[in-house]
Amino acid sequence: MSDGPHRSLPMRRAWKNVAELADNANFDVQDVLAAISEALVQDAQKEVPADFVRLIHAQFIEGEKELFPDQRAHDLSNAQRLVDGLPLGSLLFTCAVQELLNGNAGEQGVSEAMQSALDDRAWRGARQIEEHYLRHPRSSKKRAINIRGRLAHAISQLSIEKTAQQALQGKASRLQKTIRHQGLDEGVPLND
Repeated sequence: MSDGPHRSLPMRRAWKNVAELADNANFDVQDVLAAISEALVQDAQKEVPADFVRLIHAQFIEGEKELFPDQRAHDLSNAQRLVDGLPLGSLLFTCAVQELLNGNAGEQGVSEAMQSALDDRAWRGARQIEEHYLRHPRSSKKRAINIRGRLAHAISQLSIEKTAQQALQGKASRLQKTIRHQGLDEGVPLND
């Protein structure tokens, strides 16, 4: 690919890949969707420590939390300290607290918190990419609007539950650096 605005995007490599795919009409929405999912899982791996996930998970498990309310507050403050300075971790903490306040418990509560955090992160990433393209000297407003539409379309189709499970398990799908279509039949479908 040519040296495009995605190269100077101040985000991780996975998000640069998302921008590169969204900017190129030769890649369909499924390619962009896979790249977004990969970027979210990688963000979770880098910004959500395993100790933090264990502490938060313990808060959603039923049992002795009713007996020791002070311990719950202590555990939550310890969990918050683990993610200071980590944007996605802090966002997950906020979402987890909200889920606990809503009365959600068990594995479903943890999953809902991660889903909310990843959904918010996906939209923030899309806005950051769009803003970068708007400000970049070798880009245009039309190009930025096109990227916004492609990213919004991909995020709206994102299986956030599956992505949250991958993030909680710490498993990235390991997408290729850039998807390469080799033959005519593998490219973007032509409209009739």
